[in-house]
Amino acid sequence: MTLANLILISKAAPNLRELVLWQSPDVNVLENATTFALPYFKNLESLTLLNWESRNSAARGCAYRSEIAPILSLKRLRKIKISCQGSTASQFLKDVRKRNGPFHFLEIAELSLNCEEDLGNLQWLESRYPHLRVVRN
Repeated sequence: MTLANLILISKAAPNLRELVLWQSPDVNVLENATTFALPYFKNLESLTLLNWESRNSAARGCAYRSEIAPILSLKRLRKIKISCQGSTASQFLKDVRKRNGPFHFLEIAELSLNCEEDLGNLQWLESRYPHLRVVRN
């Protein structure tokens, strides 16, 4: 799956409410920048990332950008599930806190957290959005 393919899907199904991006551990199905197409899904309410690890992509001038950042542009998101072995959920929490995430409709966040430093960010998320139900995997 490429960035262009995911943009085409968003144009073909503009009212898509749920999206699951699953990365096979054996075969690299998703290209590096595929998730940059997430903002094209304007009506997305549920996003699930399974076995997908965020990576830093090189941009112009040796700058790096994180692949998880576009999630913050999904303003209608009601449910997010990040179930990964690496630091994807941790990076999501850090980005949300750093940018004071705009998740006013978010009801459920299922996150697989691997380190204790995420507890502070998780507590901030729960205090910022008291209506949010957080599930730790």
